[in-house]
Amino acid sequence: MNIDDLPIHEIQGENDALDQSIALNRITLALLKEQKEINKRMFIIICSLVAAIVVMFFGFLYYESQWEVVSEETTTIEQEVSGDGSRINNVQGDQYNDNSVHSEGVGD
Repeated sequence: MNIDDLPIHEIQGENDALDQSIALNRITLALLKEQKEINKRMFIIICSLVAAIVVMFFGFLYYESQWEVVSEETTTIEQEVSGDGSRINNVQGDQYNDNSVHSEGVGD
């Protein structure tokens, strides 16, 4: 069968189908290119966030490593009060009434 033997409407239908196929192919390529750009931007954003978190984590560890841990020994103070009306007012002020005794646990 020769092309000249085909009716005109069949040839036009084949040309339209070919044009539609080419147009659909171009649209698909454009969408793929756009998606590739979006994926590239998302990759950059995610890498930036991960890098920021890592920098903040190691920055915090460095900041915390600058301080020394100091342990303080506490001494217990025993205070005895005897007698009527005796009282102690001691916030390192050492004020006593009557015959109260103050000892800081230093060897007797």
